[in-house]
Amino acid sequence: MSIQSGLIVSKFGGSSVKDASSMMYCVDIVKKLPRPTVVVISATWNTTNMLEDIARASIKGDNDYLNHQFHVLVGRHDKIAKDLFIYEQVKDDLIKLYNEARGYSLILQSKRDCPPYLMDALYSIGERLSSVMFAASLNYCLGESAQSIYFDIREVLITDSTYQSANPDFLKIDELAQQKIKPLLVQDNIIVTQGFIGKDSLGHTTTLGREGSDYTGSILASVLSADQYFIWTDVNGVKVCDPKLVATAKTIKELTYDEAETFAKLGARVLFERTMEPVKEKKIPIFVGSTKDPNGEGTWIKSTSGLDQPIIGFTTSKEDNDIILSVVGRQALSFDLSKEFAALKQIRKNPLFVSYVLTGDVDYKRLYDLLTNVE
Repeated sequence: MSIQSGLIVSKFGGSSVKDASSMMYCVDIVKKLPRPTVVVISATWNTTNMLEDIARASIKGDNDYLNHQFHVLVGRHDKIAKDLFIYEQVKDDLIKLYNEARGYSLILQSKRDCPPYLMDALYSIGERLSSVMFAASLNYCLGESAQSIYFDIREVLITDSTYQSANPDFLKIDELAQQKIKPLLVQDNIIVTQGFIGKDSLGHTTTLGREGSDYTGSILASVLSADQYFIWTDVNGVKVCDPKLVATAKTIKELTYDEAETFAKLGARVLFERTMEPVKEKKIPIFVGSTKDPNGEGTWIKSTSGLDQPIIGFTTSKEDNDIILSVVGRQALSFDLSKEFAALKQIRKNPLFVSYVLTGDVDYKRLYDLLTNVE
């Protein structure tokens, strides 16, 4: 990783802030970044799923399960705050957010239904909890050397009213970012805000789609004309394939915006597919790296790649009841894998990828070895 001077936007995923020790890895990374800087935080690991469980239990009137889920939600976040030695500083803010979540639950119980705008409001609790704790933890660790400022992204990230998959209003976001965020980017300030959430013209909370925190960071990097955008996760970059399929899968060192976008759309889970859109025009480079190994290898995503990669990698995704395997790269069209693997049936092709439907088991290690040796 090469850190330049200038403004950096960093996004930390849910697995990177899942507990106090994980959060401290992130704090240490931010402490070493040039300042001022902007930090985007996701909800702690599995919290978004838990909020969905709370919504379902509320609708069903399953009070036993509902109380259990609230107990787990509160217990987990209180423990993180206590382990970070910031509980007293954030106690009131946490309680306020817990009570807000309980309020949404009561509305859902009375409605026996979950309108999308209410689900988005409930979703927002996760990012707001984690970002409150992260900002306080930074201040605790920094002491007098710098200031961490908590910022509610909904003051800037204006969207339409397509709840759970909202579309940003870039002109409005740009205008508000210059008014409300730019003045805070002075001296040693660190702005801590939330990913995934926004607000529509009606004042209702919206969300950008699951895993949309990457997109939030990219939008902020664009409107603030950042020099670099770092996406921090629990893996050291974008891999040739999912490491769950091939444990030894190598990291792809460089990708173009178009290659990364294609890879994400076809199922590469480390990236949200719209992440590249906002930064392309300004050619802001993206780095994907691991919080546990910040100085180790990672993936740079830029307008051009210095690597000559005939095959970039392969992805898997679900389509209806089928598993789709897609091979990405300019040489993907040059040979038909269905001739090598009986379980693969070609279903579509494109200048940058070929997709197959799986009709049986595939030896992924053999497939990996074959594709990584294409010249």
